[in-house]
Amino acid sequence: VIERIGHQNPDLVKPALGPKEPWAYRNKMQMPVGGVRGDIQMGFYAMGSHDIVQGTNCPIQDEGNNTIAQVCYDIAKELDVEPYDEHTGKGVLRHVIGRIGQSGWMVILVTATDYLPHQEAWVKNITNRIPQVETIVHNVNGKRTNVILGPTNHVIYGDGTITDHIKDLRFTLSPHSFFQVNPEQTTVLYDQALAYADLKGNETVIDAYCGTGTISLFLAHKAKYVIGIEIVEPAIINARENARRNGYDNTEFIVADAAVEMPKLYKAGVRPDVIVFDPIRAGCKEEVLTSAASMEPNRIVYVSCNPATMARDIEILSHYGYELKEVQPVDMFPMTAHVETVALLSKLDVDKHIEVEIELDALRHFKMIE
Repeated sequence: VIERIGHQNPDLVKPALGPKEPWAYRNKMQMPVGGVRGDIQMGFYAMGSHDIVQGTNCPIQDEGNNTIAQVCYDIAKELDVEPYDEHTGKGVLRHVIGRIGQSGWMVILVTATDYLPHQEAWVKNITNRIPQVETIVHNVNGKRTNVILGPTNHVIYGDGTITDHIKDLRFTLSPHSFFQVNPEQTTVLYDQALAYADLKGNETVIDAYCGTGTISLFLAHKAKYVIGIEIVEPAIINARENARRNGYDNTEFIVADAAVEMPKLYKAGVRPDVIVFDPIRAGCKEEVLTSAASMEPNRIVYVSCNPATMARDIEILSHYGYELKEVQPVDMFPMTAHVETVALLSKLDVDKHIEVEIELDALRHFKMIE
């Protein structure tokens, strides 16, 4: 994809960094619920469909998540819970989600209804059978959509958060918080991103799509000032708490769409030395890329779970004066076809940038003739 989509030299892609142990790594589990009352199904979608294949055990899940899945499935059957039918939009229980933190475990029960039938029984049974569970959240998603979590959370046990660590940094996680699913490989990935950022201590850094501030705090350890941008407000609330908890006062976290906020920061005169991207699978909006290039950072570090959209964005950035230096794949998702990547782009020197602009002008000229 770096060659075909990004039109870059494929030799810039280094061999993937793999894990020591490729099993039982996923700290987050989300299983759809279906079937009919009296014959509830919970497991995984068959390939290319939304047909549920019954099964509460998966060898790439943390064993804690397999425990959560089995216990919640058993409870749902015992309480005769009505499963959600995505074809009719009727029913109650849609998904069961488990998150494994180092402080404890989180269970999220997603329903199509505003209420959770047998709520007290759910809490009693889960906490009795799984003492590691620190919090239980009832999430409401009444829309007919493929999006798993709805906007409303009801905390029915604990405080609605768990704590996890990356190296010596502690992070508070709520139901909507993004956090990498493979703790061991996350350290490898972030170390690589930090190495590419090449911070000396006096830099300003923008971390677009910052989530709960995981990369931001890695950067803040070596940067003068870090600005994190994230559209999900609960994640920003967590990010601010994470910065406070870890003792970083050289950070600022903004709730906003990066495509809207980046142009604002540019107009306000913000000129970062380094910009870090870690977008969703769809990649960056072009307004984000153009604003980033306009700020003229020395380096852009692009972290991606989708190499295809990253390659597309690299190709766009190459038209705005940035040169791809290296791409490091990290096998964050063993036993799957997916790979995480981190790429380094550097600002072209003036002469080389002029050459690129001349080539682009010539290309535009020929297209006009055609």
